[in-house]
This record gives sequence, C-alpha cells and structure tokens, in this order.
Amino acid sequence: MEKFHAERICQHCQQEMLITADNIDSVVKYRGKYYHKACFVAYMQTRITKEPKNAERIQSILTNIDTLVSSAKSALMQTYNRDALNEYLLQHYTVVGFSGRFWQKIAELAKGKYNNRPSIAVGTDELLDMWRWAQKDLDNIYKYNRENGNDMVGENRVHYDLAVVIRKYGEYKQAKSQMKIDAMKYANIKSDKLNISKIKSPTKNTSQDISDILGDIFGGGR
Repeated sequence: MEKFHAERICQHCQQEMLITADNIDSVVKYRGKYYHKACFVAYMQTRITKEPKNAERIQSILTNIDTLVSSAKSALMQTYNRDALNEYLLQHYTVVGFSGRFWQKIAELAKGKYNNRPSIAVGTDELLDMWRWAQKDLDNIYKYNRENGNDMVGENRVHYDLAVVIRKYGEYKQAKSQMKIDAMKYANIKSDKLNISKIKSPTKNTSQDISDILGDIFGGGR
C-alpha cells in the first residue's frame, strides 16, 4: 500500500497543498474547507482586525486550532483509507463501482455496527489489511462455491466476502500478534549474530620474545 498522500487547495492562499504523513499536522479544516495552518492563522488575525466585535470569538477559534487540525487529519485519512479500499476491491473483484449500501456498511462497521447489530468496530484501514490477509482464503471459498453451483458475481460476492472477513477478525488478530512475536524473535536473532561477529579472538603478541616468557614463568627477566 502506498504511503498516505492527498491534495487540497488552501482556501486562503489558493495554492495546492501536497499533504503527506510528514506535514498533515500543518493542515486545518474549517467549515468544510482546508487551509495551511499558517494561512489559517493569518486569515483569522486579519478577521480580528476587520471585525473587532467578533474578536473574542475568532480568538477562541485560534486558541482551539488543534481541534481543527485533528478534524482535517481525520477527514483526510478517512477519505484516503476509503479510496485505498475501493481501489483494492476494484482490482480483485469483477465490479465497476460500489453501491451506497456497501459504503453504508463500511461506515457503520467503523462505528461498531454490522447489519444493524452490535459489532467490533473496524476502521477502513484495518479492514483493508484484514481483506488482504484473508484474500487467499476468500478466493478458495469462491472457487469452492462456484464449483458447487453457487457462483456469486459482482457486488454480491463482495458483500459475502465482507461477512467472511468480519467472522475472521479473531483469527486475524491472533495472526497479527504472532507476526509481531516472530518479528521480535528475528530481530533478536540478528542482534545476537551481530554481537557475536563483533567478538574478536585474542591476538598473539608476536613482539614478545622467549626471554619475556621465561621471565614470567620463573620470576626472572631481563
């Protein structure tokens, strides 16, 4: 999966913003529009000058600017994760798009609800990771169903696979935990090997002559 990126237009300077994980905290969302954080501050300070009667309210907005940054980050990540899931599914299923019903399910799942019943809350980013992890099993299930006269196509198969993915949540979590344990073990093994390679064998002092050795043994010397 590609690293996070997005493009928006700053409503103050009208310049395009190329947003990545490195600069997403410098973006503000206010009344549905996006701004560079610095541009937003400049915009609000100008409003304070022009609207002295509203200065206190505007200053309050600036004081709580971190909330607007969080709002922008949440909205941008939500859109990005949805687009990533959409792209993945389009590549793996015979569909040209998805219905509002499907995306409603995805939105409800993120809130802890599935088919009008309480469910484990699964964000779109985690759902995509789960789907990738389960894809081989999903393909095998589809092949089995097709061979037994149940050939689901289009979005019907996507809804069916979504149900399978959700049922595999516990198995997915166990697999992820095991992967972390295995990664830690591998890192420790590499570290141990590196430390061993740094241990050098003692070198012989070729400059020490025979008289020095005899002196050490018998207490004499030159």
